[in-house]
Amino acid sequence: MGDDRVVLRVDPVIPTSLGIATAKEVVSLKNNTRVRISFIDYYEHVKKRFNDLEMRLPWDSFHAPLELRIKAWEELGKPEVCGEPGFQCSGCVSAKDCEVFGIAPFEDERGQRKHCACLANKHELLIQRKRCSHACEYCYWRND
Repeated sequence: MGDDRVVLRVDPVIPTSLGIATAKEVVSLKNNTRVRISFIDYYEHVKKRFNDLEMRLPWDSFHAPLELRIKAWEELGKPEVCGEPGFQCSGCVSAKDCEVFGIAPFEDERGQRKHCACLANKHELLIQRKRCSHACEYCYWRND
């Protein structure tokens, strides 16, 4: 019963040889829990940060090519996927999560953004509305 309540979230997975190897290392720690992944999205603010550091992804589109994402997903053991075109997406908070916790999902309120299966009633619990002190280059906060 407890294993269903824990989900190891690996985000972002970078579908390159090194990125897949790193994600595999993390996934190997799962200890019988479910695994849910998302792939790196090349947001404009992230692209700028990467360019400033001379970091490059081998593609320039928002999403990595589908064949790279499928290869990575297969190599990671076909885990649950969140927010990815070309995949059946479970969402950050999935129907399975709601079932496990005895919560009724709000099926009619889905879709924070295209390809996202997240429940629209999911709330960000972050109080600090800026990048944290770690200042990761992939941070979703646009302001620095």
